[in-house]
Amino acid sequence: MFSKKKKEQERLRLEAEARQRRIEERWKSQANESRKRIEESEKEAEELARLKADNEKALTMAPFSFKSKCHQRYENKVPVKGLQECLRTVSVVKNTNGCSGYKLQPGIGYIVKIYNDDLGKPNMSDKPMKVVRKTNDLVELRGFPIEAQTPFGWQEVDNRDYGLVVHYKNGEVEKCILHMYDRNTYIEYRKGSTASEPAKNVPQNIQNIIDAATNGLAAAQNGNRRMEQENLFNLFNLTQAKSSQLLHIPADKYNYVGSGFFLLLEYRQVKDNEDLSRAIADYAFFCLSKAIEHAPGNKILYLKRLSVVATAREFFFYTVANALDIPDSNPFDIMLSAPLIVRTNEYIYAMGKYDFEHGEKIAFEGPLREFHDLCYGQYIRKTAAEGKEYIDKVNNYIATSISRY
Repeated sequence: MFSKKKKEQERLRLEAEARQRRIEERWKSQANESRKRIEESEKEAEELARLKADNEKALTMAPFSFKSKCHQRYENKVPVKGLQECLRTVSVVKNTNGCSGYKLQPGIGYIVKIYNDDLGKPNMSDKPMKVVRKTNDLVELRGFPIEAQTPFGWQEVDNRDYGLVVHYKNGEVEKCILHMYDRNTYIEYRKGSTASEPAKNVPQNIQNIIDAATNGLAAAQNGNRRMEQENLFNLFNLTQAKSSQLLHIPADKYNYVGSGFFLLLEYRQVKDNEDLSRAIADYAFFCLSKAIEHAPGNKILYLKRLSVVATAREFFFYTVANALDIPDSNPFDIMLSAPLIVRTNEYIYAMGKYDFEHGEKIAFEGPLREFHDLCYGQYIRKTAAEGKEYIDKVNNYIATSISRY
């Protein structure tokens, strides 16, 4: 009996030791796994820190001071007020001591400054920004939420409404664009007038035509009907006083002037006046054609020119008939013969084919659908290539006509 009891005690002891070993091994395994996880976490943290450092290093820029001799303001992507010939200094400096008026720790981001050299004072309050994008020829900075000093004490403001895009050429700042995203507005600061926009060579009366068009288009986009109408009718009056001025519009401004005239064609007081409609349709067609010559890859321009013809075809009809010297055409004859109408429409539809084949196809399902079907009707034999010849002849006819006044 004593031997059995001793054996039982030994068995229990061995089992206890085995349990203890299993527990110790489990603890040791867990400790090893925990150590591995810690080591992996530390490695991940080091990698993240390295990546963050690399990213922060990549999203840095050299401070600069850029002297601008002229700037252009855009509202809803439409230039307004004309090119301003005046001196401004745009600078970006590293944040080493914070920024006055903001709770900003030193070392965070950059400070964007714009200075009015003509008046000898800042053009806007300094704006803290961070680099958010960087390429070989561009750096984009953007504001961020920050506490700012206000008349009501320190309050958080969202400076993401502000941004600055810096363009480089051959390693030097070429231009700076200040964005005010909440207003869909930006100001482009340039070194000086470019060949495409020679502000000093544009006579004031022609600049007035350009301003009337751009301001009218901007007002239309903003829903300001009164300012739209005021500027667009001013556009017509300025042109009508001396229509030959349209021959001297800068190439990159014809789009705005032509678009302004096209918008006028939608006005009821224009539609109800045949002489007014004829003149405006001619101006719109000519200016948009010149815009296409300047930017032949802009498919929207072809649709605008199409829309002019489709909208004012009954008035533009006379211009086409006379420009192409179609027999029996007479601009003063309101009794048009059926054969003349058929022949002239053939030319108009060929012109339409050319623009349809160069414009944005998606628009063919909209208001231009009916005109598209007419241009490609089964009895229309003239081609788009012929249409281009007719367009050139019509533009030459309009240019000759307006040059006399």
